Amino acid sequence: MVKEKDTEKEVYNFMDNLEMEKVDKVSKLNILPTLKVSYNERDNVSDVFNVKVHSLPTPTLFADGNTYDTMLLEMNDVIYQFNANGRSFQFQLAVLIQKHFKGILEKLIGHIIQISKTMAKIDTPNFKGKAEVYIVSLIK
Repeated sequence: MVKEKDTEKEVYNFMDNLEMEKVDKVSKLNILPTLKVSYNERDNVSDVFNVKVHSLPTPTLFADGNTYDTMLLEMNDVIYQFNANGRSFQFQLAVLIQKHFKGILEKLIGHIIQISKTMAKIDTPNFKGKAEVYIVSLIK
């Protein structure tokens, strides 16, 4: 909204009412939108995302004091932060890297992968039963 006073223009600044110290602090945290993959077991339907890989899993300190492996992924010209801690995601990603890039992690950067989830029966020493697992595929 612009108010005219004679020959001067006064520009409305919505930030005048905010505590700028807090705005500065949060702006330095580099908070990005989070990409979450959902699975609806009742309908057997999963989100399916085709995303461009901008970074490999990297330990990232969160505001809750915990460190999580995160990746930067691009979808629709927006960079998202993706929590890559899921063991099934890590396993699927490692298989993809081994199969298509001979185990060279860095070669994944710039490629498009598809991420979704499904329900699977797990039978390992650490876990037995049904669980959501990731499906990770190379698109290009």
